Amino acid sequence: MFETSLDGILFTDTEGIIQEENPAFLHMLGYEIADVIGRNTDDISHENWREMSQTTRKKILEGPYGEYEKEYLNRDGRRIPASVHAWPVADGDGRPERFMGIIRDTSERKAAERALRESQEMLREVIDNLPAAISYIDEAGRYRFVNKAYEDWYGRPREEIIGMRVVDLVGEKSFYEREQHFRRALAGETVRLDLECDYPKLGKRVTEISYVPDIAADGHVQGLFGLSQDVTHRRESETALRESESRLIEAQRIARIGEWHSDLSDQTLTYSDNVYTILGVTRENFTPSHENLIKLVLPEDRDTVLNFAVKRAHESETFIYRSRIVRPDGILVYTDQR
Repeated sequence: MFETSLDGILFTDTEGIIQEENPAFLHMLGYEIADVIGRNTDDISHENWREMSQTTRKKILEGPYGEYEKEYLNRDGRRIPASVHAWPVADGDGRPERFMGIIRDTSERKAAERALRESQEMLREVIDNLPAAISYIDEAGRYRFVNKAYEDWYGRPREEIIGMRVVDLVGEKSFYEREQHFRRALAGETVRLDLECDYPKLGKRVTEISYVPDIAADGHVQGLFGLSQDVTHRRESETALRESESRLIEAQRIARIGEWHSDLSDQTLTYSDNVYTILGVTRENFTPSHENLIKLVLPEDRDTVLNFAVKRAHESETFIYRSRIVRPDGILVYTDQR
């Protein structure tokens, strides 16, 4: 076992002078037997450890010390992190005469832990710089994680928010407005909603909230992820656009102007509401097409319409033509088309 163990095994006297070592210990540090026999373990340890070595040896002599971590120095100068489990070995009279230690190289574990920390720090940095308030809420309705935006929106540090009930942070009114959506998410459904909230730091804002259930391996919902985005300006722009479109439609109605769109790839037509009004038809009883439109045009104007509306539609130049339409109710309508 001494020779074949994958972990380093070391025997020293009670002052730390090396007496025996196995191949795994030598390989770990890149030494030959002659390099270490008779040397103090302090000589092949990082300088930060040397100050603590006397105290550690004393504690090991006093009783079970358990596992501890230290850093050795490889022959090439590299620092080798290791976990050490050491205990005293007694002579025939039961008095400690030397130490035995099992040393495990933890370089890979430390590298993995460091990579994990860096990854977590990078993830936290990314999440904290997203323009959205992100949270994790457990099945009891308490916050377990919030990002920086969440702190900013509510004006409280995350240390204070973590552990709070949602209702205690957002208030009863706001919680009541989102509670049914909150419960649906905890039942396993992904939910999205728009909600106008009065935030302590932002004031009244329209937020787009998404709740995504966190489903455990056994299938039960153990919490939910929350994502809230401030969409106030976007909703205001959408409202302004709708109002602008409504005003345009009303202006076209008053001026008896309509607009149509022709898809040159399949020759389909799309009409605005006012085109139907001008033609005296409805969406229900009239399908926009060149064939149906020609049927309403006076026979003597049909060549003009076909020339401009169909043949010249592929040209890049703007053109204007006039035609007369006979509506289904018999009314003659004069039209200018561009």
